[in-house]
Amino acid sequence: MSIFRWPVDGGPQQYPITRGSDAHIADGRGVAVDIAMPVGTPLYPALPLGGVTAKVISSGPAGECGYHVEYEFYWEGQQYRDRYCHLLSWYPHPKATLHPETALGLSGGQPGHPGAGRSTGPHLHWLREVDGVRIRTEDYNWEEELMLLQPIPVSLDKIW
Repeated sequence: MSIFRWPVDGGPQQYPITRGSDAHIADGRGVAVDIAMPVGTPLYPALPLGGVTAKVISSGPAGECGYHVEYEFYWEGQQYRDRYCHLLSWYPHPKATLHPETALGLSGGQPGHPGAGRSTGPHLHWLREVDGVRIRTEDYNWEEELMLLQPIPVSLDKIW
């Protein structure tokens, strides 16, 4: 079993998933989750603990996603790629190295803000891929501020 960092301090008990993948799939948006939180909440990469780092792939404005940060890391022979959307602001530039304690932006999603994209309210929109397949993050087992990884992959045609 492997331990990952939750994307926001306080863990899933304080910041639970409020809209899961099934609702996103029904909307035609593919596998993703929403985590409600106040605008301006610091966000962190959901990396495995123990020295794994990530590289930023892209950051900044991205259409319906609004302001975003996308990063990837390799762990136990697999490629992970996460994208956080609807940010108030972002810090890292492409190719920046991220550690689990590296704040990568502030949550947003307030309609009308330029970083909100197609958001209906304050939250983090989080997508995760493992080896190019989007993963249902709500099917992981979560514990405190960490998650115990037991993914159930979902194959869909849609990508980011």
